[in-house]
Amino acid sequence: LRRVVTWSNLVVCVGLYLVVFERHKVAVMPPEEMLLLRGFLGVLATVVRYSPATRDALFSHKAYAPLERLFALYACAVPMALTAADLRAMAAFERQTATGASPRYLRALWDNLDQSGAIRSVRGEPPRALYELEHIECVHGRYPGTHALVSFLSAILPHVAPVSNAATLVAHMQDTLSLTAPMLAARKSSAHAVSYVTFVLDHVLLPASTRTYVRPAERCALSAACLEYAEPCLATLPVAPLDSTHPGFDVLRR
Repeated sequence: LRRVVTWSNLVVCVGLYLVVFERHKVAVMPPEEMLLLRGFLGVLATVVRYSPATRDALFSHKAYAPLERLFALYACAVPMALTAADLRAMAAFERQTATGASPRYLRALWDNLDQSGAIRSVRGEPPRALYELEHIECVHGRYPGTHALVSFLSAILPHVAPVSNAATLVAHMQDTLSLTAPMLAARKSSAHAVSYVTFVLDHVLLPASTRTYVRPAERCALSAACLEYAEPCLATLPVAPLDSTHPGFDVLRR
């Protein structure tokens, strides 16, 4: 068993599934295999979350390329429960420590998410997360993917060290962490931040009371996740003078 359950074999396994999923518009896999893949993602999330050495080693391993594989899996049309497990595994790479968030992890996670078209429209295509929320999860009354996505946003967007440092939060949300001037000029960062605030508040939180839930408690859990996303934005919003480019301003405006 030890020879079978190794990082190399597990990463190769994910790669094989990616090849299959990318060939089909809708992923089809036996239930027991989906449970196995979700289990692997759970193990990955736990190890990465609690072992900084393993997190650094996996992140830097060019052959494993865990974030690239996880984001590729996120782009596939897989069951929402698997999407949720995938998002939790990615969020584990940005676990907050006493020294704060790691800029290189934040940068990698943010750039991959921003380019994925999950929330911000890319190449004119509608945001996939909004489609999945309205046409898949709402239909079934279960919201694992959206809940995990909001928690993922909370992990990579609003948290900074120290939390009271508004300038650091603004820089991160505007995509200015460790970027050069030419790179900054090429990005419309403020508009990007607005897209994420809009998704969490306008599309998830505010319509929560109008949706159906198989488990009524899920409405409370999902709303709480949205508020946990919004709170740091408001807490770091400078009010004198009021900064309209700060993500907290969009939260306050609503």
